[in-house]
Amino acid sequence: MKRIIAYIVLFIALALYAVSCSNLLSEKYTDFRYNGNILFSYDKQRYGDLFGISFLPGYKYESTKEPSYVSKQKYNIPKIVDLYMINDSYLGFHLALDSNFSDMSKLVHKDLFDTVAIKTVLDTNKVNILLFEVSERYFRYISDSITLMKQVAVLKDRGLLQKKIQETIQEKQAGIFSDIVSYIFNPQTNQNLEFNTFDYHFITPIRELKAQLNYKLFNRTSKEVVVSDHNLYFAETIDTTLKSSSFNPLPDEEVMQTIAYLNASYKYYKRLGFDEVYFTIVPNPVSILCPERSKYNNLIPKITHNPDLKMPMIDLFDIFMKSPTPVYYRSDTHWNEDGFTIWLNEFHKRVYNLILQRSKNPCKVVGPNT
Repeated sequence: MKRIIAYIVLFIALALYAVSCSNLLSEKYTDFRYNGNILFSYDKQRYGDLFGISFLPGYKYESTKEPSYVSKQKYNIPKIVDLYMINDSYLGFHLALDSNFSDMSKLVHKDLFDTVAIKTVLDTNKVNILLFEVSERYFRYISDSITLMKQVAVLKDRGLLQKKIQETIQEKQAGIFSDIVSYIFNPQTNQNLEFNTFDYHFITPIRELKAQLNYKLFNRTSKEVVVSDHNLYFAETIDTTLKSSSFNPLPDEEVMQTIAYLNASYKYYKRLGFDEVYFTIVPNPVSILCPERSKYNNLIPKITHNPDLKMPMIDLFDIFMKSPTPVYYRSDTHWNEDGFTIWLNEFHKRVYNLILQRSKNPCKVVGPNT
């Protein structure tokens, strides 16, 4: 009997390790757990990623129960817009709901950090829009023109597109050995393994007790989290030594270089045939909620309000600062539903105005509250 139990434990351990070595399998296992029995579910998505790191019970807020006050504005935008989106997790979490972009004729998207470019042939009968969305903490790492210009490859005809797709498939097949190596030595294995082994709802009370004792007795919590009166913040957005921080110094020379990169990228994609290119920098929560914690470097205002900038920006900074309702979750690094809806309204307003300018028969706005 002991031997059978040992074999079962060994099998489970090996299975968890195999799943943890693969980001794809880990994602599928995560989805399975989230939609399964609550005891085996995980709390990071339910209560926020920062709670899932710190396990401080005083910041355990269920995101689905937070009230929403901002309504989606509705526009009668004709189905003539092909949208290409380069995004991080801020928009990535909202792509599963089809209604968010249902008025687009086509939506093609990729993760900003995916090294494989979108390959496409633009439909000249459509209005082709390219959208970049990146959080403030990543912006300084990806805002060079080389990174921005390699996100989308526009090809001349369908035959060439099929050829490039086939070449990509062949490259992946030829690189099977490197895939095996990267699978075995995946740098995220430890993170995945910890999540797949310990991050279960039935273990949460134990982790909360440990976290509470460390915090109350020793004033210690996870190094990745900074505690404030009302919110948890991601430490890398506060650490002044990191470029992801809202308080890391931002030299004027870097601002001007970044403006040059954005302008070059805008010119590049316009030349490839896009009718318009938009860029959004989503503010770090601490930039909006607690800029006085240190000296805010004013990254977003310095970029978006620069008179030399040619790249059209969907700017949220001032809107978020003036918002009468919360726009971020209290225990997560991301915006809440109201924050996303504010962005979505601004985006659709831009698209509507673009169509309005280009059409002899402008589409009619239904209204913001209908």
